[in-house]
Amino acid sequence: MAYLTRRTSYLALLVLAFVAEPALQQATCSSIAVDVDYPGNDIAGVAAAAVDNCCGICAATAHCNAFSYAYGTCYLKSANGSAIAKRGVYSATLATPPPCPAIENDTDYAGGDLTSVAASAAEACCGICKATAGCKLFAYAYGTCYLKHTQGPRTSKPGVRSSVVVPPHPEECPAIENDIDYPGGDLVGVAAAAADDCCGICKATAGCKLYSYAYGTCYLKHTQGSRTTKAGVRSGVVVPAVDPPTTTAPPTGQCSSSIANVDYYGMDIATVPGSSVAQCCDACTATSSCHAYVFYQGNCYLKSGKGRSSVLPGAAASALSSFFPTCAAIEDNVDYPGGDLTAVAKTTAEECCDECRSTAGCALFTWSWGTCYLKSTKGARRVSAGARSMLVSTAVTTPAATTTKPTIAPTTPGPTTSQPTATPTPAPTPLTTLSSCGKRQRKAWSASTAAEKALFISAVEESMKRGLFKRFLSVHNDLKANKEAHGTCVFLFWHRKFILAFEDMLRSLGPAYRCLTLAYWDYTQDYVQFQSNQCKTIGECAVATADLGGSTQGRDAQPADAGHTSLCVSSRPLNASDAGCVRRGDWHATTMPDWSISNARSSLFDMGASIAAVSADLELGIHGSVHMELRGAMGNGFLSPMDPIFYLHHAMVDVLHTVFYHCKVEPLNLDAAGQQAHESSFQGCTVNYGDGSLPVGPTTSIMMRSHVDLDDQMPIPVEDDPWIGPFFKPLPSEYYKLTDARTLGYSYNLVGLVGDLYTKCGAATATSIESTRHFEQDHTVVAPFKPANVKTLQFEDAIVSTAVEQGLTREAAFVELKKINLLLHVNCFAGGDIQDYPDDFKHRMHVGDAKKPGFVLWHQLQTNQTTVHIAGWQNITRAYYNCTGAMNARQMHDAIK
Repeated sequence: MAYLTRRTSYLALLVLAFVAEPALQQATCSSIAVDVDYPGNDIAGVAAAAVDNCCGICAATAHCNAFSYAYGTCYLKSANGSAIAKRGVYSATLATPPPCPAIENDTDYAGGDLTSVAASAAEACCGICKATAGCKLFAYAYGTCYLKHTQGPRTSKPGVRSSVVVPPHPEECPAIENDIDYPGGDLVGVAAAAADDCCGICKATAGCKLYSYAYGTCYLKHTQGSRTTKAGVRSGVVVPAVDPPTTTAPPTGQCSSSIANVDYYGMDIATVPGSSVAQCCDACTATSSCHAYVFYQGNCYLKSGKGRSSVLPGAAASALSSFFPTCAAIEDNVDYPGGDLTAVAKTTAEECCDECRSTAGCALFTWSWGTCYLKSTKGARRVSAGARSMLVSTAVTTPAATTTKPTIAPTTPGPTTSQPTATPTPAPTPLTTLSSCGKRQRKAWSASTAAEKALFISAVEESMKRGLFKRFLSVHNDLKANKEAHGTCVFLFWHRKFILAFEDMLRSLGPAYRCLTLAYWDYTQDYVQFQSNQCKTIGECAVATADLGGSTQGRDAQPADAGHTSLCVSSRPLNASDAGCVRRGDWHATTMPDWSISNARSSLFDMGASIAAVSADLELGIHGSVHMELRGAMGNGFLSPMDPIFYLHHAMVDVLHTVFYHCKVEPLNLDAAGQQAHESSFQGCTVNYGDGSLPVGPTTSIMMRSHVDLDDQMPIPVEDDPWIGPFFKPLPSEYYKLTDARTLGYSYNLVGLVGDLYTKCGAATATSIESTRHFEQDHTVVAPFKPANVKTLQFEDAIVSTAVEQGLTREAAFVELKKINLLLHVNCFAGGDIQDYPDDFKHRMHVGDAKKPGFVLWHQLQTNQTTVHIAGWQNITRAYYNCTGAMNARQMHDAIK
């Protein structure tokens, strides 16, 4: 079943509960009133791509007699009530029509997909289908109605429920001509599983009179060109009275008819203001290398070609009439080894087609990890996870079988090696070109502009409304995926992929968001405010917590652990969530924990060279402390992505992973084999999934599964999820390919103390890192300049210099510095006693009986199991903070007692 992507809101998952074997009805509604709302009388909210779908949904819902449509949702109502004027809202009432045919259980009709719409029951699909132009049948699975224009072969498939709403007519479509093409006259290209699907698609497309099918795509046409022979192409004339072919070419720059509510993703070359499709056509004509454009919200997005088509309500897409889609459909997870001409960095596979067409001798390409591998000959087709390939020319040369040796199974994303070699395969090729957005570089939330913060909050709200935010939550909430992601050797790698897919999702929400990047929450910088006595609590010290809604506005206050309380916070952006609020702890009353740069440094550089040891200490240390101290949803290892601050937190964890890689792995200049085997790059382990244990290694396929409902027992492999699969599928599926963020197409701007940590690599002075690999998309550093940061660094330098003078190594000196900072936190900064994590928190985070690293060290200091091995250290602390920090007799007595 060729399931199509459908983005929708949480409401679609909630409220077709009223549909309990209703008498489903054909949708007949009054004319739709524009800018009119029917307030009150709500019985359900269901996501829909357009207001036209609401009539059928209402007809399929018991007790629904009217609806109002806004923000992608049909608000179903028992009565229309008193109409009021409200901009952007559309409303109508329902009449009573006849029932729908019976639904076939465990049955699918393959192919012919038109679109997909979320629904909680198959019974709702009939009305939705009747309200959708061109829909004749449907199949229901995974909480989604897959609407179809053509009835394919009937097959048995457990869990799928189908119904033929409009029976087919034998003479409905003409015979298909094999090996025949009608060049020119193109309207649009639509992906399809078979040529038989094209007739129904053409009939459902305004202006379409014929089609040609090749390589998985129906090329719909408004004009019948000259009939020509072309091997592999199948064509059909749907409307016999076709306009005669034009004898002269259209005027230069003339644009084809625009397609409503469609975006061409990627391939941007410029953005200019425009008030109409016509103005965009003129702008594209006047712009060198512009072949297509999208008009949206007063802007013309000019493009070098047609990128991947996606639904974007309110947009209009078109292309110059001289630009024809001569490229075939892209094959996912497919490689054609060998025959390489050259490699060109491109953000998406769709951009490779034009690159191939403009390169002499190029007949096909394979795209992987941000690179187009252009090829002259077609090797043996093989499966390669993450690769995407396309035959650009039909005149493709296939090498003789005797000239190509067997290809080694790929160990890197470069899928172009044609024969085995004795030397190691090169490491993944980095993405070196920049999109129209410039560098894809993440920055600290505290360094973000007001506009950048507002854009992120708006994107989160939009993703919540469409249901995408909750779908990401379902991945983290999946039991087996969660067990692999926490308390294991792949903690850092799993979350790197997860938050990158989330960032890609936000960027897909519309042109306004296409350049958005996640910010990282630098709590080490917030801690400097605390130790400088400028603030006391998390809410006061951390600007990110306030900007993302704080912890005081909401409802349903409840007691939490150790005298804390939690509240279901309803401020922006949390009010856009499914429940209208998200539970948070009392951040405004929680004393700032030890989130110091010393704490972070210790996890990175006191654990030796092992990435597994570093990962474990980070997860239990500063990472776990953030989750625990924020409480609420963040205190739950399964549901923490319910709070958007989760993504800022894990971007910071990703920053710390980036620092370790830069300092410990990058100087090694490892090849692909080294990336898999060196202890600083990747180390494997055994994961207990609850139903058995399995080893996880560098090439293990990453466990990520989504769910329609959080508590359902029907996991969907995340790459196959029709909503969020497209954001995961292009990313590496093997762990070792996630070691360096830059190979994934993004970098960091590192400021303040974390930038200093990146530069010095845990030493007191800057460290020179030699690497043979160079990235245009590289990390940047802003040196500390704030007085509080400078004071912190001067204090650390004084401690380390004194220790070195007394015979300690620099590494040993920083171990002592960690002890001193912990003593300062408790005894001078009023940070409070250091406690271990509660047992229930450890259980939720899958960390077993392991203890919080800070608690272990604090207990050792209290019980005199360790002391600070630097003579006169109290003099330095007194000079900088007017407090020695020394342990007092009462603390030691309490610890022993």
